[in-house]
Amino acid sequence: MSEDPLSVEVPATLAGVRVDRAVAMMADVSRTVATELVEAGRVTVDGAVVTVGKAVLREGSTLTIELPLRSHRAEI
Repeated sequence: MSEDPLSVEVPATLAGVRVDRAVAMMADVSRTVATELVEAGRVTVDGAVVTVGKAVLREGSTLTIELPLRSHRAEI
């Protein structure tokens, strides 16, 4: 397996937050890495690929981030 998916239901506290910011917070990565993940198509909201980090989240949506395995994260 080459990826380590992280999937969370968006809580009320993240409603209205930009996708790139939420990715950085949830995956514990820098905002730059979060932006790269979004632009690479590794982030989905309710199953739809999100490629623009400025999109905002809605409460109850499912945010899924496809993270490289920990040994490969330094390459992002």
